[in-house]
Amino acid sequence: MATNTGIEVTALRPAASAGDFYVRPEAPNSGIAEGLARLAGTQNKKLNEQAKIEAQEAALTESMDFNNVEALHNKDAYAQESPAFMAYLSEIRGKNHASALVSKMQSDWQEQKAGFNDTGSDFESFLKDGFGKVTEDLRGDRYMMAGASGVFAEAAHNLRSQNRQYVDARTRDSLQVEFSESIGGIAADLVSGKINPDTAFLQMEDQIEVVSGVGGMTKSAASEQSFKDLASYYAAKGGDGVLKLLNRHPYVTGPNGKEPTRLDGITLIEGAIKTRSDEVYRQQEREYVQQERAKDELRQETATTIQMLLIKDPSAGIPDELKSAYIRSGGQLSTLESFETNALALRNKAVTQDQIKYSNELLGNIYKHTYNPAKSITTDDILVDSSLGLIHPSQVPDLLLKVQQSKMVAPLGQKPEVTIARTRFVESIVGVSPSQSNATRTRAANLENAFDEGFRQAVTEWYDDNTDDPNQTQVTRMLKDLGVELKKIADVDTDEIANEAARNKGIRQATKWAKNNQTRGFGSNPSIAKIEAQLATLPQSITDALYANPFQYIKFPKKYDPNQDNPQEQLRPVIEILNEFERGGAHVWMEAHKGDF
Repeated sequence: MATNTGIEVTALRPAASAGDFYVRPEAPNSGIAEGLARLAGTQNKKLNEQAKIEAQEAALTESMDFNNVEALHNKDAYAQESPAFMAYLSEIRGKNHASALVSKMQSDWQEQKAGFNDTGSDFESFLKDGFGKVTEDLRGDRYMMAGASGVFAEAAHNLRSQNRQYVDARTRDSLQVEFSESIGGIAADLVSGKINPDTAFLQMEDQIEVVSGVGGMTKSAASEQSFKDLASYYAAKGGDGVLKLLNRHPYVTGPNGKEPTRLDGITLIEGAIKTRSDEVYRQQEREYVQQERAKDELRQETATTIQMLLIKDPSAGIPDELKSAYIRSGGQLSTLESFETNALALRNKAVTQDQIKYSNELLGNIYKHTYNPAKSITTDDILVDSSLGLIHPSQVPDLLLKVQQSKMVAPLGQKPEVTIARTRFVESIVGVSPSQSNATRTRAANLENAFDEGFRQAVTEWYDDNTDDPNQTQVTRMLKDLGVELKKIADVDTDEIANEAARNKGIRQATKWAKNNQTRGFGSNPSIAKIEAQLATLPQSITDALYANPFQYIKFPKKYDPNQDNPQEQLRPVIEILNEFERGGAHVWMEAHKGDF
């Protein structure tokens, strides 16, 4: 209701009708009379409520008089005493309260929409539950309710529309998924021989007609979808019958209905054929690798068994079953003959230093090239070296074991989580500076080797207790445990390096100081014998300090440092004490012992 004040209170829409104020005369006290009395009481109650509303609206109208509004503007009247002011305040409060609820309802709908059924019945319950409580809370204030109701009505309309659109899209998607599964079922039945190609074609056409007939998809869309489903099936699982069905599919045959003419369809068929061919090739490759790995493992195990037998008794000969197993697994008879010859020749000979050296180099290369298939040491390499006498038969089993361990480690060691862990471990010790010294780079390489050796050991222990490969969680646990152990070792190593660096610095400082404080000109430096004799009279701790770090600070004996009461004079580099014997003593001693540093 608008006035010339510009204020509008939308909650106030007078809707009173003329009342019937006729008062009935008293009647005899009977059942009919009692019923009439109750009816009159109800009517009077309604009349009183209507009268109350009319009185409120009259008060609102009066309070919206220009003079009253002007008084409120000038603060000559109290806002809380103006019915119009308070009614509008309640209406605004109702709107804001409702807006906050609507925002929460929108968020709740986003979280719950996936669970609503396709009929919409549970969605309506969602609306009722969401708005119901607030409606109850505001029921006592018709102005707040009037403000909230418009917001609620609009929100309910919008949410209901959103839910319908969402359920519609979901339902259509579900139908498409079910349709695709039915096409896949036809293809599976065709491949298994349950149905022939003609039956499969008819079933497919029937599915297209049904889905288009119920309005799920247009006929052209259903035809395209079924064609793509068949192409995907063939790419994944193959089947000559499915390929034939693709080539006679209405989507691709075009007007003639006999052979493929549609370019995008032909392209999709060719892509499916290539994908299937690639998958078959990859599967064959996997099977070949598995077979070769099994043969290699058998050859390695057999060779190790043979070598152990020959080490125990070189003259016993190799059992025929072991020979057959070795040759079946790809080994050569000439290699076995060389085993026997070498074992007999070395029966009474100890391992030579050259064989020890060569074996150590071979072991180092096994570790070094674990992750480099092009340079990795193989079982055959070990066996050939053994036949040539480069390694002793007694060294072969351990080397073969190391090759086996390396093969187990290699695939796992190339996983991203392992390479990242290796890099982070090294960087945590030596840093990431691009301009590292040669010593730092050498240390980084040593740390990488330590990591690889530790990981190799962890993987070996795993396969000792398990037959299957470790999963990502188990590999991560290995890396975590390995990192803890290596960090302990690296910390000790770091301390040793730091101590060594401090010692080297002390040697340089002591050498420079001794040189600058030697006897020059007419004097001469004392002899080393004299210096050593005087040094022998001092506590052994001073001699130890000289060798440990000649520039470390110590407390001199009082006779060499009478000013010990001065805290600044109490600690001095130990090298300086040699010049207390005689000038130049420090230089003489450092020159005599430079080989010790």
